[in-house]
Amino acid sequence: DIEGLSDTATVTITVEGYPYFDHSLYKASIEKNKIGHVSDVTPEAIKVHEDNRGINKPVVYSITTVVPNEYQNSFEIDQKNGVISVTTALDREETEQIAVFIQATQKDNASKTADAVVLFTVVDVNDNPPKVDQRGRSSHLA
Repeated sequence: DIEGLSDTATVTITVEGYPYFDHSLYKASIEKNKIGHVSDVTPEAIKVHEDNRGINKPVVYSITTVVPNEYQNSFEIDQKNGVISVTTALDREETEQIAVFIQATQKDNASKTADAVVLFTVVDVNDNPPKVDQRGRSSHLA
């Protein structure tokens, strides 16, 4: 201080790790009317890490919201490994893209979370194949 007095103190700083996703945005395609696990996620599989120098704490994955909201019940996530499944048939004629917001919460401390978005594109499939009549002519039905 200005009088020339000083003192010393020891300060301990604890750096805590938080979970994080490698990417904030993941993308996946799902064929129209297909139900089941989604395996083709880019840029890589959904996985959470921790920035606490190798101390590995388990997390629980969850879906926080789905946009458009009417598809909220069309998706599930495995709480242990983060694999997303489509549970109801999706129709490209109804919507082309669906955003699924996911979260990983550290099991022993619910205040430690990580968030990401998985953007699904619904891929159309030809469900109106050409018909061949008795005379061998092809006709396309809409």
